[in-house]
Amino acid sequence: MYPASITYNPSGPYLYFAERDRKRVKSVSMGVGRIYTIAGTDPGITFSDEIDPLVVNLAWPVMCELDRIYSNQYIRERYAHRILIIRATNRIYLLAGTGTSGYSGDGLVATSANLNNPSAVAVDSRGNVYIADSGNHALRMVIGGALP
Repeated sequence: MYPASITYNPSGPYLYFAERDRKRVKSVSMGVGRIYTIAGTDPGITFSDEIDPLVVNLAWPVMCELDRIYSNQYIRERYAHRILIIRATNRIYLLAGTGTSGYSGDGLVATSANLNNPSAVAVDSRGNVYIADSGNHALRMVIGGALP
């Protein structure tokens, strides 16, 4: 196991972590001490919007963040240069990035923007998502109303 990030949800209480080498995101139920896979499998199927997150093949997930306002989970895929979102409906969507490293897309739809090794995600009270686009030395924002 190679946990690459960890975040805590006090309302569960749950811990969430990205297990990079096994291409999965997992949760730990603090109440019962069990570990559950919430996204990813290897081998899995190629990502597409609105599929069950348990069947998708993730490309080295190294970050899992939790939006405590809307209960969305955000996954950064290191080698795909994109951010995925798991909605409360338990469906996974592309939030930002094309899957190709680069810098483009300011002012356009976030799914047409090129990112370069995004390293963190934060969500404000209005649902706006901020992305630390580390490889581009930039902060990017996805307006809350534009979320999938």
